Amino acid sequence: MKKKLTNILFVILPILIGWFIYSNIRINKPEMIKINGTIYIMTNEPTSKEKDDTPIGIIEKKIPLYQIPSENNTSNSLKENTKLYSRSKRLSLPNNIIFERDGQYFIATEKDMSDEQ
Repeated sequence: MKKKLTNILFVILPILIGWFIYSNIRINKPEMIKINGTIYIMTNEPTSKEKDDTPIGIIEKKIPLYQIPSENNTSNSLKENTKLYSRSKRLSLPNNIIFERDGQYFIATEKDMSDEQ
């Protein structure tokens, strides 16, 4: 009986540990948006939408959080039909867009592609 229990633990324990490690690695991705061929990292920094901010699209597809968006108008965090805006010229911060979440507006910053190999 002890030998059977020991054998089961040697099989089940590594499987559970492996699953736990895999789950933590795959979920450790930032929230991202891909629009017009560019990936943006969501900063969740609050901002305001100005009347001359330009709509640039909506999220058409939400993908799992552990994935990186590969198609335009996708996000691994935002719901479908979330509106996206580019900043007006006078308030323009380089490489930033605005997204709407729960009636509030936030900034997303262009992903630095220099770390991609």
